[in-house]
Amino acid sequence: MAHKRKEGFRPISLLIKTVLVLAGVLAVMCVALAVMGASPWLYPTYKAGMEDALASVTGHDATINELAHVSFFPVVAVEVKGVTLSKGEKTVARAARAAVEIAFFDLLSGRQVLRRLALDGLTADAGVFTPRAVRVDSVALTQDSAVLPGGAEAGLLARGTYGPYPFTFATGMDVSGPEGAEVFAAPGTMPVHLSVGEALAVTATAENGSGLTTLHDVALSVDGREVLKSGKMALSIPAQGRVRLKGDVAFGQSALTPDVTLDTTGPRPAVRGSVKGPLLRLADAQALSDGGARIADMWGTAPAASQPAEEGSADPAGDFEALSQADADVALALDALDLGGAVLERVKADIALEAGVLKAPFAAALYGGALAGTLDLDAAAAPARAALTAEMKGLNYAQALGRSGDVEGKADTKVSVTAQGAGVGAMLRTLAGDVLAVAGPAKLGKARAGSPVFRFLDIAVPGLAIDRDLTLTCAVADLEVTGGVARARALFLDGPRLALVGSGTYDIAADRLDLKIVPRAKGTPLGRMAPSVDVRGSLAAPRFRPNAASAAVKLGGLAAGALGGPVTGAGALLLNEVAPALDAAQGAGGPAPNCAAYLERL
Repeated sequence: MAHKRKEGFRPISLLIKTVLVLAGVLAVMCVALAVMGASPWLYPTYKAGMEDALASVTGHDATINELAHVSFFPVVAVEVKGVTLSKGEKTVARAARAAVEIAFFDLLSGRQVLRRLALDGLTADAGVFTPRAVRVDSVALTQDSAVLPGGAEAGLLARGTYGPYPFTFATGMDVSGPEGAEVFAAPGTMPVHLSVGEALAVTATAENGSGLTTLHDVALSVDGREVLKSGKMALSIPAQGRVRLKGDVAFGQSALTPDVTLDTTGPRPAVRGSVKGPLLRLADAQALSDGGARIADMWGTAPAASQPAEEGSADPAGDFEALSQADADVALALDALDLGGAVLERVKADIALEAGVLKAPFAAALYGGALAGTLDLDAAAAPARAALTAEMKGLNYAQALGRSGDVEGKADTKVSVTAQGAGVGAMLRTLAGDVLAVAGPAKLGKARAGSPVFRFLDIAVPGLAIDRDLTLTCAVADLEVTGGVARARALFLDGPRLALVGSGTYDIAADRLDLKIVPRAKGTPLGRMAPSVDVRGSLAAPRFRPNAASAAVKLGGLAAGALGGPVTGAGALLLNEVAPALDAAQGAGGPAPNCAAYLERL
């Protein structure tokens, strides 16, 4: 008996049939797409759909005067002419012509290639797309290497005017295909250039891949001066409305490594992450800030002053206004922070900014000492308010003065001040609070004979020998700050051979000294008779002038010469109030009683 053989499962045959069916369906679709694109009776429908899409994207009523061309296969192409955007009866933007062409299968496969891109005669009023009025004369794909950056053979070129500034944007692209049917594609690495008049120039090399854009060799110049350059800088979009920036940035002599994310999904733009680096110079940061302010002014978003600057102030009103326009949560870690007159080392700060309220605890090393404190700033208040509390422990004289061996000693400082004002200058003029500095035993070597201390002694006590070290037991500066002026509650220095007692003020905003110092050389009864010395000028360049009657000058010189004592100048002021305490301390071999009391406050 014969048996019929069963047909088995044939996957190859099934695959071939499936492919043939899909190919047939695709062929029908392509024919349908080609017919649809070539059917003028569908143009009104396409035109209405494009107008609705433009209105949805721009938020303005859109009108297309002419839909010149539409196709879907084998090339997806659209060309429109006479596009206008309006707000009510007013036309706010218009474009003479716009066209784009992409091969159907390139679009289907996700390849980033263009056959044609053109935009001519686009104009828009201020506030429609950008803060200033903009005119785009042309946007086109070109193979004119003379106008492209980095010697690129092909690329995208845009020219126009932004406000009063002419601009040019160009980037290199790859090109392939026969003449007349070229295909332009974004390469893996491409040069980018943007210039806005003579005010702004940006050059970079962009590298694309896996949703990540890496910028190399970024250079930003403002008004012909380079304000920013970078090494490798990665830009990514981890989520909609968020951009992550990670890499190396240099400006001036400063170098930083940011890893921050810009988040635009909240009520205000927010920057979160960390910034590390070997060096940040305040002067470089100021130059970068000035460059940013210049760019903001060109863009048209420079914050307007909410109130006029105070009389005599060089600061524009609203120095802190920008802090209310963004939030931040950034951890700062720097090897060095150059403030211009001092360098902080091992700087750490946690910067938290929300709705214009800044809180920044910080810690650093300064001249061998440990500095810690907190800065609070409420920029949302009118006027802005600030508070600073800080303590310095163990500041080393030798490091502070840049001399080792001939200077020894350490000091502690405590600062607690508040201020208010629209700008930094206004805040300096409203400073209020307390400053306390207490120095322990110290030595000023004879090599420091040219320092302000010895110049002061040459005037006040010219007979005091300075051929050997000057030893100090302690020094205290207890200052009360009101209205930006520090007034001495206690100001004295004591040592085995010398005592100084001072009074007066220091205008912080004006950097102006107005002090009177009474010196006393120890070791002779006439040591209590010494001239007071007026101290004027600035902290960096103090000026000393004796304040004594001519008769007293002569008497003091004669008396000192007769006794051979250390005092040879003139003096008529007795240290009646402080001399007993200083004498008692000297006899006991310890510091003045006041020093111990102040040390307990630190």
